[in-house]
Amino acid sequence: MHKFLYLLGAAFLVAILSLFAAESVFAANKKEVSSQPVYERVMKDRTLRCGYFNYAPYVMRDPNTGKLSGSFYDLTEKLAQVMNLKVEWTQETTFSTYIEDMRTGRYDVMCGGFWPIGNMADMAYTDPVFFVPYYVYVRADDHRFDKNVALLNNPQYKFATIDGETSSIVKSEDFPNAKSVSLPNVSDVSQILLEVSSKRADATTAEPIVADLFLKNNPGTLRAIHTNEPVRVFDTVSTVSAGEQKLANWLNNGVRQMLFSGFVEPIVEKYHGKGTFLPVAKPYR
Repeated sequence: MHKFLYLLGAAFLVAILSLFAAESVFAANKKEVSSQPVYERVMKDRTLRCGYFNYAPYVMRDPNTGKLSGSFYDLTEKLAQVMNLKVEWTQETTFSTYIEDMRTGRYDVMCGGFWPIGNMADMAYTDPVFFVPYYVYVRADDHRFDKNVALLNNPQYKFATIDGETSSIVKSEDFPNAKSVSLPNVSDVSQILLEVSSKRADATTAEPIVADLFLKNNPGTLRAIHTNEPVRVFDTVSTVSAGEQKLANWLNNGVRQMLFSGFVEPIVEKYHGKGTFLPVAKPYR
């Protein structure tokens, strides 16, 4: 009996020591990977690990098959082809976690299409592949702001936003005095349009493709206020961590090749439709 207990204790001790050894090796490997610049790892492995938002029509995940599609999915795959890379679509992320996900090495590049914003100090960006206009949307029968959209900047009006999303930035900069009808950052972008159509808000701001998709299911409910210029124009890019500017610069070689070869516009038009985006002008024109 004593011999059996001795052998059992010895086996338990060996198991514990083996577990600690495995953890030490894992920690060492994790440290080694995290300390290696992403650029060097990509050049060595010829593999680009991508994060993305499930955000139509940029990247869309089929809920039944898990298959990805969309404008930035196709553009990233084309970029990989041009740069002789393999793409791994590593992780779907959210507006609230994508920076931390990238910082902790869950993926190398945010490949889902992104608009640079001035306060994003932890980010570095590739060159834009196209531009996106933003318009103010109101109910179809509401003409109060047609001649002067700045009238919305008044506490008597309600402006629908999503926390941390572009609508909240436009609202805070252009319409700070309007009341916020704020939705959590996990909300689908179509929800702010629904807030307006259901009369819980007077206005919001969105890109045309998002509004067009909403209007397919809710025809005749909303319209854009078209003034001389959109309220915003955003350059659509891929994103890397701030310390990986070398990687962004290298990827830009492929971006320029795609633009000059005419690959970009047909891909974007396929998913976004005409009139919903602004192409990058060729520098030699």
